[in-house]
Amino acid sequence: GLPPRTRPQSSRDPHTQHTRPKRCLRLKCGLGDRLVRYPMAASGEAGPMLAAPQNQGAEVELLAHFAGCNRTPGSADWASTLAYAAGSSVVLCDPENPAESPVEHLLVGHTDRVNCVKWFSLPDGRGLVDTALVSGSTDNNVRVWRLQDSARRVSGVKGRGVARAEWTPEAVLKGHTGAVTCVDALCGNKGPTVVCSGSADGTLKVWATGAGVPPQPAGGVEVPGYTLLQTESFNSGFALAVALSTLPKDPETAVLAVGGDDCVVRIYTLREADPAVADALPGFVRVATLAGHQDWVRTLAFATFDSGELMLASGAQDMYIRLWQIEVSKGAKGDGGAPVSVFRRKALDEFDSDFAAGPSATKYSVRLDSLLMGHDNWVYSVRWHPRIGESQPPVLLSASMDRTLMLWTPDVSSGVWIDAARMGEAGGTYTNGLFGGLFSPTGRTTLAHGFHGAFYMWACGTPTPPEGGGDASEAAADVASAVQVGKRWTPQVAMTGHFQELRDLAWDATGNALFTASDDQTVRIYSPCPRHGASQASSVRWHEIARPQIHGYDLRCLAIVGPLTFATGADEKIVRVFEAPLAYVDAVKTLTPCRIDKEAVGGASGGPRPVGASIPALGLSNKAVFPEDLSKQLVSGANDSTTFNEGVVLPFEQVELKAPPLETHLVQNTLWPETRKLYGHGFEVVSLSVSHSGDVLLSTCKATTPEHAVIRVWSTQNWQQVDALEGHKLTVTRTAFSPSDEWVVSGSRDRQICVFLRQDRGTYLLHQTVPKAHDRIIWDLAWAPSDGPVFVTGSRDKMVKFWSLTSDDTGRAQFALTTKLGKLAESVTALDWAFSKRANANLLAVGFDNGRLEVFSSQSVPDMRWLPFHTFPAHLCHTSTVCRLRWRPASDGEVADDIASSSADGSARVFRLHCK
Repeated sequence: GLPPRTRPQSSRDPHTQHTRPKRCLRLKCGLGDRLVRYPMAASGEAGPMLAAPQNQGAEVELLAHFAGCNRTPGSADWASTLAYAAGSSVVLCDPENPAESPVEHLLVGHTDRVNCVKWFSLPDGRGLVDTALVSGSTDNNVRVWRLQDSARRVSGVKGRGVARAEWTPEAVLKGHTGAVTCVDALCGNKGPTVVCSGSADGTLKVWATGAGVPPQPAGGVEVPGYTLLQTESFNSGFALAVALSTLPKDPETAVLAVGGDDCVVRIYTLREADPAVADALPGFVRVATLAGHQDWVRTLAFATFDSGELMLASGAQDMYIRLWQIEVSKGAKGDGGAPVSVFRRKALDEFDSDFAAGPSATKYSVRLDSLLMGHDNWVYSVRWHPRIGESQPPVLLSASMDRTLMLWTPDVSSGVWIDAARMGEAGGTYTNGLFGGLFSPTGRTTLAHGFHGAFYMWACGTPTPPEGGGDASEAAADVASAVQVGKRWTPQVAMTGHFQELRDLAWDATGNALFTASDDQTVRIYSPCPRHGASQASSVRWHEIARPQIHGYDLRCLAIVGPLTFATGADEKIVRVFEAPLAYVDAVKTLTPCRIDKEAVGGASGGPRPVGASIPALGLSNKAVFPEDLSKQLVSGANDSTTFNEGVVLPFEQVELKAPPLETHLVQNTLWPETRKLYGHGFEVVSLSVSHSGDVLLSTCKATTPEHAVIRVWSTQNWQQVDALEGHKLTVTRTAFSPSDEWVVSGSRDRQICVFLRQDRGTYLLHQTVPKAHDRIIWDLAWAPSDGPVFVTGSRDKMVKFWSLTSDDTGRAQFALTTKLGKLAESVTALDWAFSKRANANLLAVGFDNGRLEVFSSQSVPDMRWLPFHTFPAHLCHTSTVCRLRWRPASDGEVADDIASSSADGSARVFRLHCK
């Protein structure tokens, strides 16, 4: 938890005792006259919050987690559980399980982007089980994560995965001076556990622990236990791919394959330490160099076939995959394997190599078995089918930047490797290629992650074995049928999420749709979708149901204007307004429990609502598509015809949804048409806010002079600018309306607060300026949900301050500092305020610059006695700046105990507070 934030309480409590009488003021708050009392200290300075035990008021449950996969090869691996890198975290989930939330655990520890993850097995006394994970990051470190034998419940946490499993970093391996780009690990039954990593510093490092490895002090590792065996330098080159296995007929001798930017694959074998040399360590010795690729080698994978030979698959940027067979020599080259023609033997001889390894210096031969050609772009990933019991199916999965996955298997009659199945897309679209392809543990499902952080999933036969049934032979039969007979692989719904900083989010009025905006230039809509045939709340799973904007600029802010209208601001001078098409209305009715009023379905300005939208080839504005456009064809000549979709990047196709949309559908068929552009700002738009009545929109932009530091006021009735509110000198970071829309408050980089009062004609007039309200930039502010005009501000100066409407010495209404939470441990970057019926208290959610989240409570606003209500556990918090917090509206117009958060780590999360 964070350090205590209390001060010693004196006999004169500033919250209850005063040197002068309390002041009161009769206010008009839009809901009738109300007498509100706000106690203040004599000096006007607020006292600190009162101390209370943390996490005594609630437990927190992670309802949903939205984050895309990092855009690097090797950033995902699937063994018993899928592990993928999301920002500086590692997410563990089960993509095949539709019954529960897919997120099982979040591994937090790296301080920069995670580039690669890999499962490996550890001994548990009965054999090897996949209970360990190794990850490499741009923070130059390698972390080894291990599942603890005994699960321990974390205080204040509720939900799946937490009570049954606990992951801890077993070791933090330090030594690289550049980003770690590839990792692998190997553990034998009797031999040591070996971890290998390649880095942008041009070195390959090998760590080991266990049998035959002497212990080493922690110089290079944060947790003692792993010893740095060796460092292999590639001079000006890089190690881009590594793979570990054991030699055939010698399971105690490790073999290492390394691919780099010199287009060759190096083979190393592990040799024991020389007993004649004091303090000698075991190490890897290069025994072969495999040439043939014409470009960088990006991926390697080992598999031991049932016949005993070890097969190495290598993929490269030359678009080819090479299969190398390693087996015990039985004489001359070519002996001991399948019959090889003279012509083929001569063609492949130049790639053969021999070496001796193991305690008995067993002779091994390496030969090029096959050259697989079929991809049209760089090959980034090759994976062998997982073992089915004791059998290794000869099935290889490859992923390429040509946007396809390919399944390779030897032909039954000829033995020649052929592409038995192909999944993915053909032609140019928004996807821009795949970084990795994975098999599920049973092999019935394949998963790919792409250039835009998205996952794509396909299943053959039954995606998941029946409960209590389905054995290995059945799984093997399904896969064999799929790859040999050409059975169709069916696309499945997979996880989605942003892959860059997530700047803003907002709930719709019903609380059933969460809008998010990110630096990845997209706006996405998430909603809880009941499973087919299920009605219980526990059977609800969150999905992305629309991607209304795919832009050309990084998106900074958004605001929900109406039931089917929102506005966004980006790194441009324009505010864009979007209206939902009929395709979205139909999807909401089909997939979610939300119901849209018939009056809201009418189109903009009373016209017909379009069915969808598309993006022009040379434009940034989504173009509306109407029913007549879908069938329109303009014939310009006898042999020359054009259609409505010509010149469109993502042509709209009308599809009736019966399940949550797939990634390709989200990209192409869920865009919203752009209806308005609002001009006036001189620099990039920073923030947007809309009144509770929906009739006024406020926008601000970056500013270094008072001329541009204005708040522009837009009428949503005609989308015309009605005012420009002056008062600030630098960028206005946030604006907010009071619950009655009578007041507007703004915070700025100039460290001051401006308060505006609504006039009879619907405009706002500067009522008060509070200079030096904080010592640093004001990042966020929020109004109290009720109990009179009170708002809260949060700043980089680590302060949270509460401001209440009082009267000054002349009797004029002024907002004054009432209380504050004291000096917090980190800069405050996000705030939101709500009243919880279950807790019967005001709840203030606070987000910090380091990603931490806290909730404070107060029984009543006038008393302003704020107590710590809940501190979120570290493994549920973000790993970077919290950009936005929003309490979820309830269907009855109140506020649910759910809160959504967005962060610079690229993730959005929905939490539920279970109030005690």
